[in-house]
Amino acid sequence: MACRSHPFRASLILAPAGQRGRAQLYRLEDVFAAERTARRKTMRERIATRLASPPSVPPGTGGAGSPGGPSGSRYEPFPGSAFFRPGTNSPVITAMGRRLAAERCAAYVVGPGPRWSEADRRSYARWQRKLGYTGADADGVPGRASWNALKVPRVR
Repeated sequence: MACRSHPFRASLILAPAGQRGRAQLYRLEDVFAAERTARRKTMRERIATRLASPPSVPPGTGGAGSPGGPSGSRYEPFPGSAFFRPGTNSPVITAMGRRLAAERCAAYVVGPGPRWSEADRRSYARWQRKLGYTGADADGVPGRASWNALKVPRVR
């Protein structure tokens, strides 16, 4: 009764005595081997097809030609470290400040605004420390890796 769960074993047990010998078992093994070989060939064909085609990029992760990693249509691409200097005015800075506030890293008295300020630098330094950066790496000036981790939504 233990073999009822497997249809092939059950059919072997229920088959007439003349068909239950080792030859029958070998024939079933041949069937299983043929099925495995067929599956293996189709897997090899799929791999060969995939390797022959250009790589596909999932939406929202960016690509080789797009700056900033996750810069698809959802996230703001990394504008470069030179962008973050005193006096820079951009809605990107406001979006960044909102994300920092959402991540509980804000050091703003009033709230984030479009002009890069010392409060933005302090807030971003908190974010960098939250990511595990220390010392000069947590200086508050965004780098590509920490910017991509923040996932600032696209503003344009």
